[in-house]
Amino acid sequence: MAKLRPVSHEDRFTLVEHLSELRTRIITMIAIFVVAFAFAYWQNGNILEIVNAPLEKSQKVNAKKCTGKSNDSQQSVCFERAVAAALRSFEPLVVAPAPGDSRAEALQKSQALKALRVTQDLAPTSTTRKPVTLGVAEPFFQTLNVAMYGALVISLPLLLYQLYAFLIPAFTSRERRAIVPLLVGVPFLFYAGVAFAYFLALPRAVDFLQNFNADNFDILVQAKDYYKFVALFVAGSGLIFQVPVIVIAISRMGILSAKQMRKRRGFVAITSAVVAAVITPTPDAVTMLLMMAPLVVLFELSVLLASFLERRAPVGGVKGRMSEWREFGESGYRDDDEDDEVEDRGRGRGRDRDEDHDDDEDDDDLDGPSGLRPGMFDFDDEPHGEEPDPALLGDPAGPRPAGPSDAAGWQAEADALDAADPYADDDEDDPPPR
Repeated sequence: MAKLRPVSHEDRFTLVEHLSELRTRIITMIAIFVVAFAFAYWQNGNILEIVNAPLEKSQKVNAKKCTGKSNDSQQSVCFERAVAAALRSFEPLVVAPAPGDSRAEALQKSQALKALRVTQDLAPTSTTRKPVTLGVAEPFFQTLNVAMYGALVISLPLLLYQLYAFLIPAFTSRERRAIVPLLVGVPFLFYAGVAFAYFLALPRAVDFLQNFNADNFDILVQAKDYYKFVALFVAGSGLIFQVPVIVIAISRMGILSAKQMRKRRGFVAITSAVVAAVITPTPDAVTMLLMMAPLVVLFELSVLLASFLERRAPVGGVKGRMSEWREFGESGYRDDDEDDEVEDRGRGRGRDRDEDHDDDEDDDDLDGPSGLRPGMFDFDDEPHGEEPDPALLGDPAGPRPAGPSDAAGWQAEADALDAADPYADDDEDDPPPR
């Protein structure tokens, strides 16, 4: 197994070494996830309480709901509350047995007072309901699912580090300086998106969806659907909070400048609506707006940050080209880290202009509409120099089979040459015939 060590851009690995390193990274990521999953499963009770909190809060029946029209589930909770309040009001009327009471009357009063207090103790202390399960094994599998989601959230920074450690060596030092700070911010922005979804967006979305037209429905939330909804909602919010990384990367790579991105606000708004509709687990407009609003706000803040960075550390490619990252020269692609070559090329621009000026003066001597000199393609057919030896030209008729007019001893001469050196015409690398 390959060692987990930093790899530089200058290191050269074979295909087998790359695959070995990839295998090592994958095994490490699996080990990290297994440890995080074991911890999350150990704390599954606390994690389930955290995940169920928005649902329980939305289903909590308060005094305001008991005074108005409600569904059957809420009505039963209100009835239990009313019965508990009535029993508490009867307690002063059920007095303790008096000295003059008969034994039967004293026993009856004592039993009534005891039953009243027991009934009061049975009054529900909580009006919330937890997600329901419909299968025999569903509680077990849903606990595993929630533990898996928790393990992903816990181990995300370490998993991303292993991924970065494998990909970063492919970038040059110039590209690393622009990309690595953005990659470091990915997990923190993801956690910020998760916190935004859980504390602000998710409770409002669940409350709206659970209580929408609740008078006509008996609401029972299945655990499988609820946990899937929460996972998609939180993950989508975490992805939305990656907008600053994308915007700043586009700016620093020279694809678009901050000014150009500001001019595309309408396109960004439409794209944000489409993205929010796609990643939102439900088709309602309220949830979509809750996901769309951070997209637009983060885009505007990211453009402001990109504009500040452009003024502080200008990038030559901000006008829509990537010339500062890679420039094509006479010897191929040149890395921008070669600052000495950049300076040499800058000092040589003056000489290049002088040479171009001289070339322009030479071009003025060209005549004709096509810019060609007269006689450029005229050929001289007169022979020059020594005449070739006819004996060396061979047969003018070209190759032909040997005939009677040829030398009579040519076959014998060829056999003699073969006998002297049988492999004279063979390639040196070819093996001798068997």
